[in-house]
Amino acid sequence: APLYLVLGPERVRDASDNTGAAASHDFAINVMSDQAGFLGAKEAAAAVSDALLAAPLEMTRGRVVTLSFQRARARKSGAAREIEIWFRAFVDDAA
Repeated sequence: APLYLVLGPERVRDASDNTGAAASHDFAINVMSDQAGFLGAKEAAAAVSDALLAAPLEMTRGRVVTLSFQRARARKSGAAREIEIWFRAFVDDAA
């Protein structure tokens, strides 16, 4: 059955202080599945979370200081299943 990821909405807040520019990014990754039940989608969501939190993220500008899991929500829409996972990244723009 089809299983795919979608980069969802992002909210960015200024977190600059007198030491330099920074921002807090809240972003969602949606795991979508046409499988019956949530097992496949939840396993994929766990793998996405593990991969994001385990490896350092490289950027062309700035650096990710922290990345953390915030929350998740599972829902059914017709025959489709969706897991929405929210993360928060604190990005230092001075690096």
